Amino acid sequence: MKDWQNSLRGLHPHLLAWIWTILLISQMILAFFVFRQPRNQPLMFAGWAIWALGTIFAIWPIFALRARGKVPEGKNYMETTALVDTGLYAIVRHPQGGTAGILLNLALPLIGQHWLLIILAVVGMVLIYVDTFPADEACIEKFGEEYVRYMQRVPSINFVAGLFRLLRNRKQEGTDVIRSISDFCPEGAEAGVGLALQDDEGHYLFIVAGPRHYCPPGELFYAGIGGHLEPGEDWLECAHREALEEVGTDVEILSATVTWYVPQSSPARQLEVTDRPRPLALYEMIHPPGTPRVGELYRIVVYRARLSGLPSRLQEDEVLAVIALTREQVIRGRERKPTLAELLDEGARIMASTGPVDDSIRLYPLGTALALAHLLRHVQE
Repeated sequence: MKDWQNSLRGLHPHLLAWIWTILLISQMILAFFVFRQPRNQPLMFAGWAIWALGTIFAIWPIFALRARGKVPEGKNYMETTALVDTGLYAIVRHPQGGTAGILLNLALPLIGQHWLLIILAVVGMVLIYVDTFPADEACIEKFGEEYVRYMQRVPSINFVAGLFRLLRNRKQEGTDVIRSISDFCPEGAEAGVGLALQDDEGHYLFIVAGPRHYCPPGELFYAGIGGHLEPGEDWLECAHREALEEVGTDVEILSATVTWYVPQSSPARQLEVTDRPRPLALYEMIHPPGTPRVGELYRIVVYRARLSGLPSRLQEDEVLAVIALTREQVIRGRERKPTLAELLDEGARIMASTGPVDDSIRLYPLGTALALAHLLRHVQE
């Protein structure tokens, strides 16, 4: 499967869409204007019903992406700068270029009732399905881990499965019981700690990935200080150890006023947990593409904290620098990949580094940084 997906990368990005669109238009001409044979009325009515549903999936995204996708003024509605995951996009990832095309291809043979329409429809549906793979890759490149998480909870084009999954998740929201960290992280699950650190000026402190970590060319991620929970270690011990290892100073753990649950399959919501100090968030992270455990779930317990001293002995293979970002930069992190120079111009600061940092490098959030982007946006809205 990987081989034929790789072969698609050599094609023009819109070639498959052009071909299946031409096939669909050909079917419309044949069904509506050429074939005049007697037709089975119940089948034709069923075809028109499917056609109407497909038209909804085709037209609705035009308005949804413009309304919620933060499209720059004067740009095409497809040129979004924010991921849209509500409405039809909460049911399928590709309502217009996928689900609508499939439905219209199903409808036309029922309306026209000719063997040639069936052949054209089958070819068209295969091309539409194949075309969703490069579309997903383009969205992963554009939106990063946020889109990977979105892929985990929303199917590509199957709106029946998507609707069922959406209803099931909403039902589970009221039945899932998380009263403690142990409910969130069952024994044996991959888990770790992340720290939501703020300085005296309200900036959020993050580490910038060192050479040990995989990142796309020309890019580095930033994340909260923290890491995996080791055997026999509790959550607070993990937090203190990771801080000392990564930035050379200890931290003071602060109890949050409220705990947020940020699952990978539904929106964030508040929890009442018994653990003290109370964590800020319980975050489900999906390992991004390019990492050894891509697509797997990693549970992060996020604590509010402040540094006991200035960052000093950075762990060189793990940490290139410690950066302080403004609240607005944290929120906007999930929507863009700014250069370090742009962030510095907006008010960010480099607190410490292991050497020179290229200010043309582009930065994107991961783990705790992405969890904070979600939470701060949620509170803001």
